[in-house]
Amino acid sequence: MAAVGLYNNAVRMPSGKRRAKLSRVALVLAAGEGTRMKSSKPKVMHKVCGKPMISWVLDALEKVGKEGHLDRILVVVGHGADEVRQEVGERATCIAQEERKGTGHAVMVAAPSISEEEVLILTGDSPLITPGTLIQLCELHRSEKATATVLGTVLTDPTGYGRILRDNRGDLAGIVEETEA
Repeated sequence: MAAVGLYNNAVRMPSGKRRAKLSRVALVLAAGEGTRMKSSKPKVMHKVCGKPMISWVLDALEKVGKEGHLDRILVVVGHGADEVRQEVGERATCIAQEERKGTGHAVMVAAPSISEEEVLILTGDSPLITPGTLIQLCELHRSEKATATVLGTVLTDPTGYGRILRDNRGDLAGIVEETEA
C-alpha cells in the first residue's frame, strides 16, 4: 500500500462555523471476527511484530491524547470480547456490540456513550496508523471546519478494497464496497 500525503488525500464535507476548542473521542471498532483470516481469534488480537493489532492502535491514540488532540478512547467489542477487553485494560472504555451488523451498526451502538463534539473513528486492525497521521488528520479536520474528514490512500491495485467517491470539488460523495465500484 502506498499512502499519499495526508493533505493531498483528505476528503472532507464542508460545514459552517465551529468553536475553537471542541472535545474529541476516539472510537475504535474492534468487534469483528476476522473470518477472512481463517481464525477463531478476534481479528484485532492477531499479532503484528509481537503485539496485538489493537495495541498498536491504542498506543497511537494515547500519543495523540498526550498531544492534546483527544480526550478519551472508546472501543466497541464483540467477537472474543473478554480477550479484547483484557488487552484494552484501563486504556479505554469498552462498549459491547451484542449483535454484529456491520460498521455502521457498531457506531450506532456506541453513539449513546458519546458526548464529545467530534468523533475520530478508526478500526482496531490498523496497526500501521501513526500518531503523526492521526494528529494531521485532526488538525486538517478543524482547519477546514469540516463536518467529516476521511483518511484514505491511493493504491496501484485497489483490488479487494472499497472506494472513496468524490464530487467535482474533491468533497466526499460516498464510500462504496469493491463490488459496487
